[in-house]
Amino acid sequence: MSNFTTVITICDRPHIGGGASKIAIETAAALARIGVNSYFFSALGDPDPSLIESGVVCVNCGQNDVLNGGVSGAAQGIWNRRSETALDDLLKQLDPKTTVVHVHSWTHSLSPSIFTAIGRRGFKCLITAHEYFLVCSNGGLYDYVNHCNCGIAPGSPKCLLHNCDKRSYIQKLYRSVRFSVQGYVLRALRPAVAFVSDSSRRLIEPYLTWDAERFDCLNYVDADKFQHGFDADCEAYLFVGRLSPEKGCDLFCEAASRAGVDAIVIGDGTELKRLSDSYPDIKFMGALPHDKVLSVMTRSRAIVMPSVCRETFGLVAYEAMIAAGLPCIVSDVGDAASFVRSKGLGEVFSAGNAESLSAAMVNMLDPDVYSRYRGAVEKADFSCLEKTAYVERLIGIYDQLMAKL
Repeated sequence: MSNFTTVITICDRPHIGGGASKIAIETAAALARIGVNSYFFSALGDPDPSLIESGVVCVNCGQNDVLNGGVSGAAQGIWNRRSETALDDLLKQLDPKTTVVHVHSWTHSLSPSIFTAIGRRGFKCLITAHEYFLVCSNGGLYDYVNHCNCGIAPGSPKCLLHNCDKRSYIQKLYRSVRFSVQGYVLRALRPAVAFVSDSSRRLIEPYLTWDAERFDCLNYVDADKFQHGFDADCEAYLFVGRLSPEKGCDLFCEAASRAGVDAIVIGDGTELKRLSDSYPDIKFMGALPHDKVLSVMTRSRAIVMPSVCRETFGLVAYEAMIAAGLPCIVSDVGDAASFVRSKGLGEVFSAGNAESLSAAMVNMLDPDVYSRYRGAVEKADFSCLEKTAYVERLIGIYDQLMAKL
C-alpha cells in the first residue's frame, strides 16, 4: 500500500511545449488512471485534453510567459504573488501527510514563490531537474555568447559579472536576481531532487546548497520498439533538433561535407538560413510533425547528436534507437554517450571537433561496422525507458519521501 494518495504536479505549461511539460502532463494523467488523486497546477494556457480526459484536476493561474511581459514580466518571474496565493489556496484543501508536490518547471511564469507556499503548508516537495535551473541562472551551464560550456562556478561573483545570456546582459542580471531569490527559498524548503541522468547528476549535485533526499529517475521515451528490417538504401545521416549554436548543427554539416556523405537536417531555428545557404548539398526539411520525423528516421542510416552543450537527457538519440533501430553518433559531453559506448550502439566523438565527427561518419560507412552497431541496437533492452517503468520509479520515490514523515 502506498504512503500517499494525492500528487500535485506543478509545471509552467499545462500543454506540451517541450520535454518537461510532456513528461509532467503524461505522468499526471497516468497517475490519475491508476487511482491517484492527481492535480495539475500551472500558469500558461489551456490544459492538454489528456489531463481532462484522465480526470486530473487542473488549476491554472491564467498568466503569461515572463519573457513577453517587459518590466511586469520580470517582476512576475522573480516573485509571482498570484501563483503563490493560488497554490496556497489549493494546498489548504489537502493533507500534507498523504500528498506529494512534484515540481517540473517554474521559470517561465510560476516563479520561486511557489516554493514558499509549499513550505508554509508543510508539504513534501520533489523537483525533477529537467534542466540546470537549480544551479545555473540561465539553465544551461552554457555560455550562449561565446558558444561554449561554462566553467565558472554558478552564482559566484565571477558568474554575475560574466555575460553568458543569449539575449543580453540585462537579461543575465534579471536571471541572477531570480536565481538568488530561488536559492533563498529552496534552502528554506529543502526539497528532494530527482535527476534524469547520471551525467546531469554529476553536474548539478556539487552545486546544490541544501541537504535533502536525492534520487535517480531516468526519463522515459514515448516510442514503440522498431519492428522492421534495415533498408540497404538508407544512406543519409540525420540531425534532428533546434538549429542554434549549442546544438551543433553547423558541426554536423561541416563533418558531413568533409566525409562526403548524404545528410538530412530536421528542425528550425536561428541558424537555418545560414546553414542551408552554406551547405546546398544537405537536405534541410525544416520543422516536421512527430510522425513525419519518425518516418524520416526509418529511412536514415544513423542519428547524429552533435550537441556542444551538456544535454541532461539525449531524447532524440534514444527515440531514434527505439523507434527506428538507428545506430547513433553522439558527442562525448551528452548523457547518451555513456549509454551508446557501453552497449556498442554507435560512435562517440569529441564534442566540437568536426574532424572527429567526420571520422565517425566515415567509420560507420564500413558494412561490417554498421551491421554490428545495427544489430546491437535491434537487440538492446530499452525496457527501462518505457513510460510504465518511469511511473513505477516515480511511485517508488513518492513512497520513500512520504515514509519519512
